[in-house]
Amino acid sequence: MIIEGVGSSQTSIRPQLDVIIWVDTPQSVRDSRDALRVAAGETSATSYANWMSEENAYMAAERPWQHADLIVDGSDMSDHDRETQIVLRVVPTT
Repeated sequence: MIIEGVGSSQTSIRPQLDVIIWVDTPQSVRDSRDALRVAAGETSATSYANWMSEENAYMAAERPWQHADLIVDGSDMSDHDRETQIVLRVVPTT
């Protein structure tokens, strides 16, 4: 089973997960993509602002990327075939 979403590796369920993958995308890229969603009517500006407020608080508290087994580059900056390849970062072990 694949559980998707920013909160999918939250502390309360983390022990039951076999692998955690974090897609790391720069804020500017996320903002640009989300502005398109709002403009397309997928969500309202108010709903989006509320969602981001909750998500930002969660990310500050949980720091999910620190618990990831794999980190995928979600930016548009990497020179790779986005149809057939992903770019992984090495996650340092402690």
